[in-house]
Amino acid sequence: MTAGAANSQPRPMALPARKISPFASLREHFRMFVIIYAIMVILGLLTVWFMGPIYKAEAEIEVSPKSVAVLSEDKELSISGYRDFVQTQVLAIGSYEVVHDAVEKMAKSGVKGINAGEEREITEQIRNAIEIRHIEHTYRISVSLSGKKPHGLAETINMIAEAYAQRANQEKFIGKDVRVDHLYKRKIDLQSELRQLLAKKTSLVQELGVVTFQDELENPYDQMLVETNRALNEARQRRIEADAKLASLQNEAKRLENLTDYEITEDEIDKDPYVMTLTRETDHKKALLLVSIASLAESHPGVRQAKEKIARFNQMVAEAREEARKKILSTKLKNMSAVTQQEILSQTSLLGQLRVIEKSIDVEAEEHKRKSASYAALYNDALGIHWEIKRCREQLTAIDDRLDFFELEDKGPGQVRLTSPAMIPTEPEKGRRAKVLLFFLVMGLILGIAVPTAFDLLNPLVQSPADIVGLLGLAPLGSVINYTNKREKDFATEMTRRIALAILRQYSANAHRIFAIVSVKPGGGATSMTLDLTRELNNIGVRSLAVEANAYKPSPRFCAENENEHVQGFGFAMAGICKIGDCIVSAEDDLPERVPVGSTCGERTIPIMTDPRQLLTKEDVEIFLLDLPPILISSEAEKFARIADVVILVVEAEGVTGGEVRRAASMLKQIAPAQIGVVVNRVLVRQKSGYLSDLMNEYEAGENQSPAKKYKFWSKRKQ
Repeated sequence: MTAGAANSQPRPMALPARKISPFASLREHFRMFVIIYAIMVILGLLTVWFMGPIYKAEAEIEVSPKSVAVLSEDKELSISGYRDFVQTQVLAIGSYEVVHDAVEKMAKSGVKGINAGEEREITEQIRNAIEIRHIEHTYRISVSLSGKKPHGLAETINMIAEAYAQRANQEKFIGKDVRVDHLYKRKIDLQSELRQLLAKKTSLVQELGVVTFQDELENPYDQMLVETNRALNEARQRRIEADAKLASLQNEAKRLENLTDYEITEDEIDKDPYVMTLTRETDHKKALLLVSIASLAESHPGVRQAKEKIARFNQMVAEAREEARKKILSTKLKNMSAVTQQEILSQTSLLGQLRVIEKSIDVEAEEHKRKSASYAALYNDALGIHWEIKRCREQLTAIDDRLDFFELEDKGPGQVRLTSPAMIPTEPEKGRRAKVLLFFLVMGLILGIAVPTAFDLLNPLVQSPADIVGLLGLAPLGSVINYTNKREKDFATEMTRRIALAILRQYSANAHRIFAIVSVKPGGGATSMTLDLTRELNNIGVRSLAVEANAYKPSPRFCAENENEHVQGFGFAMAGICKIGDCIVSAEDDLPERVPVGSTCGERTIPIMTDPRQLLTKEDVEIFLLDLPPILISSEAEKFARIADVVILVVEAEGVTGGEVRRAASMLKQIAPAQIGVVVNRVLVRQKSGYLSDLMNEYEAGENQSPAKKYKFWSKRKQ
């Protein structure tokens, strides 16, 4: 079931973007298309009817793509970007200055309609009326003027063309005089600046003793500073190494002073003279003793005495060897300490020399650095002045060249000439009325399609289940189409049955028995939905009962046949007057078993005097479906929605806005039922197009109507 816990519903979102379908919108709003198209046709016919004859005078001006050679060069100068140049000339022809010159000439020549003091107004009127365009693939510009009378058109166009050609040929550069004045002023400023820079350069040359200034020229003090720093680094490195070696020797001397043991090899002890003599003598004596006791028994007194003598000999040798080891160790330590002290003295002397050398090199480096900074500052100033002088001279050269160019170009022939003067039109312009009428017809067709499409896109009403996803953030429980014939009714019944199956799944999974059906506004179809769902649930085999809890506007469909009002009903049961089973109306035709609201004595509310959930406990009824009044209209909907396990909101397509749906959903969330579901009712089926139309066709025909089947012919041809 497409529903969630009330407290876990996502935040409502805006209405989603709808699919643009102009032809579907056109079929749905064909009357709108006809009205819009008819209005545009009528407007076009009226415009053509009241539109008088239009005369047009046109002149052509040729703009040469090349300028004639001048004295500065012996070849023709091609104008780069000819198209941009021509567009500039198009703007120049329609400029205020050119048109004003033409108006003044016409006023002086006595042209009718141009009075003194009105030149400005007439100039603006002509500027707005003339049409200027470049004739593609030619070197010509077309200048035309249209009017209701032929007289004066050709004369005005020719005057404008002549004024432009005269101005363009006399002054090939816009604002030439002003530009020349600016160039001369800039030349004087540059000459003054150049004199000041040359004076500064002369002073620096005398101070530095250098005539040539180049970026590549190296400062001599910089080279000396580099070499001094290198020597300083080497001296510092040698001094650090000497410090480290001296510290190491001092540590070695301390270690030798505290050394009490040193490894002495047995060979060194064996080479001691006293040890060698004593060992040789004792070995000889031990050999004689061993020979003397060789034939004696172990118990003989002589054997014991011989072994005691041998033991004394061994002890004497061991003591002699220990004395020899101590003597050798003392000698070695004295020799090592003497060598170490000698090395310490030598290293201390070397370290003092290295420190003196390092200090002298450091002093020399500071001196070079001071001189280099002073020299470099002056040299850089001189170098900057040198480049400023070069820049000033280059600008002066460019200004002189530009002034010479202006002077030479003034002597050359013009690039612009009037090749085809305008003639007085003898016949009105043809085809103008047809163009106007065609414009209105095309605009009528465009507006006739665009307006219905925009109407569907901007329509605030909910149109399909897809809108619910965007509004509430959850997929609808289902939808039911709006049917007008048996074919559509059968498909709507199938869609209702799917919703009933979803309710059955909810009942089986969560044991929810009470379902409240509530619409957003009156006429949303909640009553029909309640009865239809009850009927389908009973047809499935689930005993269900429709209960009318709508005292706001009771429906006669809940009453028995030939009764407009059933006395006993849900209201009496809630008041404790009767039981719910006594109020059941038997099923008949398409109507299932149901409980009407009963008599409310003219009141639009149902008093609650009995626990509603305790009341709805008929043992042989598995599911109760409550028909509630619209939630945005009656508070009764909120009152009885609290007793329901699941609340199903019925949204009428094309009947409520997105804001109303969000408000209704917000109210249901505050009630906090176990779950909330949404059903979109009376969805319009676009004939011959749309997803629902395809589904209905497939349901009726039992064949696939997917796009793959529609384009099957083309896939066969590819094979």
